[in-house]
Amino acid sequence: MAKVFGHWQDFPWTNMNRLLNEMNEIFGDYYPLASGAAKEEFPAVNMWSNEDQLVLNAEIAGLTPEEIGINVLEDSVFIQGERKIASSGEDKRVTYHRQERPLGKFKRGFKLPFRVEPEKVTAKYENGILTVTMPRSEREKPKQIKVSVS
Repeated sequence: MAKVFGHWQDFPWTNMNRLLNEMNEIFGDYYPLASGAAKEEFPAVNMWSNEDQLVLNAEIAGLTPEEIGINVLEDSVFIQGERKIASSGEDKRVTYHRQERPLGKFKRGFKLPFRVEPEKVTAKYENGILTVTMPRSEREKPKQIKVSVS
């Protein structure tokens, strides 16, 4: 005979779900049993392009512009830096009750969908967002070919 549960809290998996949540708190988003262990990259990046340029936006709040490194080649870009622990200034021995923002050194590299002009790259850092604008190489831009009638 099947057991009938009067309330969702009576379901036997409730304790297992609580244990799983506590394990996720300890180990973060690492799932060794899942295919392709899910680990988010830091910093989060968006990249988009049009005919003239490619733009990379990276969320790296907590750094100063001097702490950010950017290297651009014709077909790739690298960003690097280090997010350090924010100290209270009074006592260096603090107890974290929750820490969701990644800390430490980071370096991310991306293969670009087309060649860019490294000498013309600009970077802006505002409100914790790094914006790197990379102009498309002239020889990579689409060319309009006129068809002549003979």
